[in-house]
Amino acid sequence: MLNTKMNKTLLRVKRKVLRRAEFIWTVTRKVITAIFRWIPYITYFLKRNTVTNNRLSEYLYGLDEHYGAVEKTPDCLDVQENIETFIGKITQTVGELDERFTCIVVPTGSYYQRTKVGKLPNEFDFTLNMTKLSDFVKESCGIEYNGRHDYKVKCNASTIPWSEFFDEDNHLDFEKLNVAYIQLIEAVIEDMPGTFDWSFRHKNLGSVKDGFYCKGPAITHQFHYESKNEMYKLLKITVDTVLAIEIIESLLKHVGRLPFEIPFYFPHLLPESLILTISTGTDLKLSSALLEEKLLQNIDSDMCLVLRVCKILRDQHLPMKSTFKINPYKTKEMNRKHQRNYNKEEPSIKTYALKTLFYKELVNYPLSVQWQKENLGKRVISILENLLNCLKSELAGFFVDAGWVIEPWELSASDARERDIEACAQLVRNLKKLQDGNTEALKNLSPKQQ
Repeated sequence: MLNTKMNKTLLRVKRKVLRRAEFIWTVTRKVITAIFRWIPYITYFLKRNTVTNNRLSEYLYGLDEHYGAVEKTPDCLDVQENIETFIGKITQTVGELDERFTCIVVPTGSYYQRTKVGKLPNEFDFTLNMTKLSDFVKESCGIEYNGRHDYKVKCNASTIPWSEFFDEDNHLDFEKLNVAYIQLIEAVIEDMPGTFDWSFRHKNLGSVKDGFYCKGPAITHQFHYESKNEMYKLLKITVDTVLAIEIIESLLKHVGRLPFEIPFYFPHLLPESLILTISTGTDLKLSSALLEEKLLQNIDSDMCLVLRVCKILRDQHLPMKSTFKINPYKTKEMNRKHQRNYNKEEPSIKTYALKTLFYKELVNYPLSVQWQKENLGKRVISILENLLNCLKSELAGFFVDAGWVIEPWELSASDARERDIEACAQLVRNLKKLQDGNTEALKNLSPKQQ
């Protein structure tokens, strides 16, 4: 009797197991059948997606090939070497005439960062680290912090070597310092032989030669370079030099967030890489120029290509604005004449806004594979979408929170800002259409008439 009950129980269990196995096999078979049925569609989709992504990437690569990076040919390197030799010689001779202006020349800017747009080596930037002034400020002066990373240098008692550069409140007056430096350059450069026809200008000071008015704290040298190469014949070169001092350790507490969560392979990005650039009046500006230089010189070339492409698209498809500004040191008639002769247009979206968004993208996508050719379109669209969002709100600095890169909408709402938003949105839409395989978008992505 007991055996009979056990046999019946085992039989019931066996039937349940068989039913479950049959159910599992039925479901599995249906799933496998469905997968095989959808394989052609999945293959087509993946192939189509790859083709359309390649279509966008090919378009962007073509832009860079046509408008992008400077080709480092022997002739180009000759131009670079001559400019560096000339600036180095000027700096050395000025330091010999007045040791207070002893400087270390540090190449900076888009040419050295591999992000310059244009095939000609016609723009160079150098930071001049004033070593004697840096030592003097560290040893004998105090730093007054004004907020938003503006600083003043104050000395309790005027020190003889530097007393002529202090104002009545014992603040170091960098306008006087710049004037003295320009006068030294003028004295030196006239005696230097070479193939350069030169002039330079500076904000609020006018030009030693022709009264040119320039924006920013940089001293701008203009050279007319003579070369046997047809491409570089009568090449006009602009060189910006900015006086700076080393950052003082006590100021690091005022530095905002530094992105040390930036990719782990950038251990050299230390706050000591920050500098204080000499501006007009008695103000110093906290600058991350050297820090950016270290970052951009150590990343993959594909990453630099993305920033170049963004700059090209900005130049071709986003609105421009006039560079003319009224010079308060000139009469109305002189300003009108200058506007007629020298008025040029520049992009309304600053290059530094694109660079800031580029740095943010580096943090979000730190791996080299995420910046390779097949992902070029994704990175560019992502940066431009972030730009569009920032135009509708605001954009703060990346390395240091030293003022707005794009001012808050409520502070700078205007018709020009609306045009920027509309144009940026249209550019993003066209790039996405091309990414989806719509070749009609290429018509809208052709360069605008300059």
